[in-house]
Amino acid sequence: MTNEQVSNFRAMLEDRLVTVEKQIDKFRREISQVPEIKPAFLKGGMDHVMIEGDINTRIDIHELTMDLKRNLYLALKKIDDGTYGLCECCGDKIDIRRLQVQPTALLCLTCQKVTEATAPIIQQPVAWVRPTNLWKYSLGVA
Repeated sequence: MTNEQVSNFRAMLEDRLVTVEKQIDKFRREISQVPEIKPAFLKGGMDHVMIEGDINTRIDIHELTMDLKRNLYLALKKIDDGTYGLCECCGDKIDIRRLQVQPTALLCLTCQKVTEATAPIIQQPVAWVRPTNLWKYSLGVA
């Protein structure tokens, strides 16, 4: 990757970071102004559910925005370290087109596909204990 391309990515990441930080500040101001939800004072039970659902959705979006902020800082750190654009798994260069679409990408497309394909397998428990044999494990017999 050329120095000009790295400079362009840095500028793009820094601009995006400013936008994300503004979104986070806006969310924090808005959420601090949300009155306490008191179901007894609401006209109908669904009002409470709708308000709570809206708050939960906004919190989920805020968490995703915080993840994006961390990823942007990580990408900027990788630029500073001289490792931006290198796959963290295999060490190969990440395709420039991928970085243009996803400038915070840490993996090349091949490693990303492998990670996504194996993620459900890795997240599953390694071994299951049958409920009928559970007492053996809890007593240390097995």
